[in-house]
Amino acid sequence: MQLSAQSLQTGFEMQGSEIVIAFGLDAGYAAHAGAAIASIMAAAPQRAYRFAMLHDGVPADLQAQVQMCAPGARFDWLAPPEELLACSGVHGHVSRATYARFAIPDLLRDCRRVLYLDCDLIVLADLQPLFTSDLRGAALGAVSDHWIDPSAFAQSWGLERAGARYFNAGVLVLDVDVLRQEGGFSRALETLNTQGSSLPFMDQDALNHAFWGRWHPLDRVWNVQRAALMRGFEDAAQAQAGLETRRPKIIHYTGSQKPWRRGAYHPYAGAYLQALARTPFWDQVLSAGGPVWHERLRARWNWARKALFFPS
Repeated sequence: MQLSAQSLQTGFEMQGSEIVIAFGLDAGYAAHAGAAIASIMAAAPQRAYRFAMLHDGVPADLQAQVQMCAPGARFDWLAPPEELLACSGVHGHVSRATYARFAIPDLLRDCRRVLYLDCDLIVLADLQPLFTSDLRGAALGAVSDHWIDPSAFAQSWGLERAGARYFNAGVLVLDVDVLRQEGGFSRALETLNTQGSSLPFMDQDALNHAFWGRWHPLDRVWNVQRAALMRGFEDAAQAQAGLETRRPKIIHYTGSQKPWRRGAYHPYAGAYLQALARTPFWDQVLSAGGPVWHERLRARWNWARKALFFPS
C-alpha cells in the first residue's frame, strides 16, 4: 500500500518533529558544511533540526564552530567505523568522508527518515516538503545527475536501458526502514570493495548500480547542479527549461568550480558567500585561497539579480 504525503507526515511526527539531516565531512569541509547548515537555518528558522554529523576526525573545537551556525539545533557527532571509511581508499576528488553516508542505517537506528546532504551545497527553501516526500515505497529519492549519460552507464553494467535514469548522490531522501530491509547500501559497499578503483564516480556509481530502477525521482529544483545552469552540456537546455520560471531550492556546487575557490565561476556563487557570511568561517575560507574582492562583488551582483527575478 502506498502512503500519502499526509500519512507520511503523521508518521514522522510520531518519530519526532525534527527534520533529521545527515552530512558526511572531514576537517577540510567543515567550513562548507557550516555554510550549508547556516543556509538551512536562514531558509526556515522555525523548524526543529537534528544534524547527524558523520565525520572523519573533525576535532572538538571545529565541531563547536560548526554548531554555532545553527543555534538551538541538535547536533550528533558520530564517527563511522574505520573499516567503512577505508573501504575503497581515496580516489581522485573523493575523500573518505563521502563513504560516511553508508553508516546511516546503523548509526541512526532511531530514525525512520533521513535527509542526506553533501557539504558543497546551499539550501534556499524550507526542507520540510523534501523531507516528507512520498517515495512511493522506494528506499531513496534523488534527482537525476545532469552530467552522466544514464544509457552509457546502463550499457557498461549490463543494466536495463529503457527509461534509464542515473541519480546524483548529493541529495538523498532516505526511508531508513526500507533501506535496512532491502540492504541497498550493503550491495553498494560490496561493489565499492570489489570494483572501486574502476568507478569514475566511486560511491555514486556504486549506489546507482545497487538501486538501478528502484529509486524515486524528485523535482530537479532540490538538486540544481552546475551542468543544468551552464551551456555546452548534453541535457543542459532541457534542464534549464525546467528552471526558467522557478527558483532552485538547493544549489549543489558539483565539479571543480567551487564558489570558495579563487578563479572559479558559478552562477550561484553569491548564495554560498551569503551563507558563509553567517558562519565563523568567513576569514578562514578567504585566507585559504578563497575568491578575491572583485570575484566576490561579481558573485553577489549575480545572486542579487537572480533573487530579484526568481523570488522564492
